[in-house]
Amino acid sequence: MSVLDMLTGNLNSLKSEVSKIDLSSVAASMNDSAHRDYIQRDAGIEHYKLIAWIASQFQPHTVMDIGTHYGNSSLAMSLDKNAKIISYDIVEMKRLSVLPENCDYRLGDFREDPNTMNAPFIFIDVDPHDGIQEKEFHEFFISKGYRGITLWDDIYCNQAMKDWWNSISPTHEKYKKVDLTSVGHWSGTGMIVYE
Repeated sequence: MSVLDMLTGNLNSLKSEVSKIDLSSVAASMNDSAHRDYIQRDAGIEHYKLIAWIASQFQPHTVMDIGTHYGNSSLAMSLDKNAKIISYDIVEMKRLSVLPENCDYRLGDFREDPNTMNAPFIFIDVDPHDGIQEKEFHEFFISKGYRGITLWDDIYCNQAMKDWWNSISPTHEKYKKVDLTSVGHWSGTGMIVYE
């Protein structure tokens, strides 16, 4: 079964597979005890096991993390040492005591990086969660003809994000969307597959 079949099929089967992931080894790299706890929480509460599972499915390709923040997402994605991760933010991340060797942390706009169009998986969690940046990123992916899987965090965290997510057509000739909240983050995890 392909990655896409798993992500768009029976979510109970996916949750069972994702729940097997143990992130305790990468959690040890975190300076903040609260974040060490978050990263190890179950799928459906936090999304870290889900993104670790997805990232591991695309080696040797480089996958991307947009919105480094504390480093939790890139750290989860780095669990499989064969995975290669590029993590972008517009401010420097300072929360990890040890940086994973398979992560490349960069400051700047991911849209200016030619690697973006070749990444089969991109995780997006940017502040502020206002639906504006997300709309711009979605339009960027469409306009550039991106082909791959994007996972969007916090799609239900506030009205602006709900409005943005609800504005995305469930099926479109260039993409399709799937709600993965039950296996992702309690505040909403949405997948858009660009075809």
